[in-house]
Amino acid sequence: VTVTAVPSTIITVTSSNATVSSAITVAPTTIITLPSISTNVSTSATPPVSTGTAVPVDEPAGVYVCSDTNWGGTCEHKLTQPGGSDMECTPLSGTESSIGPDPGFLCEFYTNAVCRRILTDGSDFLELTYPGIADLRQTPKGDLNDAILSYLCFR
Repeated sequence: VTVTAVPSTIITVTSSNATVSSAITVAPTTIITLPSISTNVSTSATPPVSTGTAVPVDEPAGVYVCSDTNWGGTCEHKLTQPGGSDMECTPLSGTESSIGPDPGFLCEFYTNAVCRRILTDGSDFLELTYPGIADLRQTPKGDLNDAILSYLCFR
């Protein structure tokens, strides 16, 4: 690697495979030490052939929600990707009275729209597995009927 430094101008780093320039200011007595540059750039017009197996996409997490207790009223089976990021935070209408994750999933339900535990006493969060809870008025966290606004599920 060759480094050329001229006071108050541009530093140019050149190797046998690449040249990189960066505009910075240097003093006349500055000594610059850089690691070697690795340029693993393919010049092939076709994508590489994979020798591995395909990574399966996670099965969607299902949650059965109903507007009335004991799985009554209007019901819907919601599907979402499992995971804990903001992108997987799934909104609910806040009118659910029965909620149940599909078998094999653990879901966290929140009384806010951002899938976060906000209250220090934990009353804004409910963790459920299959079959869920038929009456959100009677949860270990108290009455959460018509109060759940978002959820996340995990495999």
